[in-house]
Amino acid sequence: MRGNKLFKFIDAYFGKSLLFIFGKLFRQKIQLASMRYQPDRILLIKLSAMGDTILMIPAIRNLRQAYPKASIKMIVTRVNSEVLADCPYLDGLILLDLERLVKKPWLSWSFIKLLRREYFDLAIDFDQWLRISPLLAFLSGAEQRVGFQTPGQHRDQTYTKRVMHDPDKHEVECFLDLLRVLEVPITDKDPELWVPRSITVKVNKTLADWGAEKGEIVIGLHPGCGSHGFPRQWPEQNYLDLIKRLQEEHQVMIVLTGGLQEEGLVTRIAAKLEVKPALAVGWDLAETIALVKKFKVLVCGNTGVMHIAAAVKTPVVALHGPTDPRKWGPWGEKHTVLTAKSSCSPCLYLGFEYACHDYPCMATISVDEVYGAISNYLK
Repeated sequence: MRGNKLFKFIDAYFGKSLLFIFGKLFRQKIQLASMRYQPDRILLIKLSAMGDTILMIPAIRNLRQAYPKASIKMIVTRVNSEVLADCPYLDGLILLDLERLVKKPWLSWSFIKLLRREYFDLAIDFDQWLRISPLLAFLSGAEQRVGFQTPGQHRDQTYTKRVMHDPDKHEVECFLDLLRVLEVPITDKDPELWVPRSITVKVNKTLADWGAEKGEIVIGLHPGCGSHGFPRQWPEQNYLDLIKRLQEEHQVMIVLTGGLQEEGLVTRIAAKLEVKPALAVGWDLAETIALVKKFKVLVCGNTGVMHIAAAVKTPVVALHGPTDPRKWGPWGEKHTVLTAKSSCSPCLYLGFEYACHDYPCMATISVDEVYGAISNYLK
């Protein structure tokens, strides 16, 4: 969604205008609605991205614990729907086809009617910068609407309760802040993911077919950062040098992972290696989760797979340049975070406002640093 220029234009200009108008027209109603709440039908909204959605799972779980009898449904897109397909804390997913709505905006009315038929009384918007999300919360008809007041985004005019989005706080805590303002008790904060046993069996067989012996150390490397995240990628040559050194000095199996959009990068790295690593490219989410769970350690930049590993308790050597690990680092204590040495790093807050165009910061993280971090997990 961050890479769709047409959607971002519509969301920024039309979204801001509509929110301003609705905020002015219904200000008295908004103030009256903020006086009470006891939700029976709850709407959650998160339209992107996979990593963000993993980080909000603790909020969903705590919300379910607080309201065990409430109906809780969530608006998602194709970007993040797979993450929550087996979530036991939700009563249903409502899929929003944003690309279709951008091309045929008159279909929005059908979607709004679908929402209003649910008679939601509480809507919680977990998006940080989108304007379409607070619009959906408002148009759903929910009397109570909670969301982020994000600096410079002009998106909070129609909420009945606002939460200041803190750029210095980890996003898990920011998502939980949306519950705290509703006085929902927070009992635990760990992300989690769910994999059918049949998928685990399938992945175990694949590892055996690759030649992994029982108990062998498997190291995962995820060189890409999605179709629009190349400024967050560690240099390709660095991955090559790291793999060669690991193969020379340790008895390990190397697995390279990547989405379909990263296939070229992954196959290029593998082709330049004398000892070929195993490739897991284009796997679906459940298979990827089951595979990452088998890694002794995962090396990657700031991308969704990093949060998958943290959620399944696989240690991560996380490489951060433009992104701030205080906000977007792997959740938990067993991980190693390596940061760029550039004076302008980190530069990102919401994920798209890069401070430069040549992106030199990731190259300042050395192969020696990453190799040393991995070696600590192999001792």
